Amino acid sequence: MQCGHFIPRNHNNTRYDEDNAKTQCYRCNCILGGNMDVYAFRLVQDYGQQILQELQDKKNVLKSWTVEELEDIINLYTQKRNSI
Repeated sequence: MQCGHFIPRNHNNTRYDEDNAKTQCYRCNCILGGNMDVYAFRLVQDYGQQILQELQDKKNVLKSWTVEELEDIINLYTQKRNSI
């Protein structure tokens, strides 16, 4: 399994957004280029139609991560992983 992104990772503001990053198999993520039709359909199922526009709007906001913000993200996901 891999971490697929609806909005590509090069858009820093949505890179670590849990609404934008979902588990995908290798085939969907790499071979099918994210399988975006299915990805969008499932986002709408989970969050409603507005999520697509919200993510599109977020991608256009420039974001430069600070060291502290990145450390917080690392700590958050380390805790989540350890609680499984």
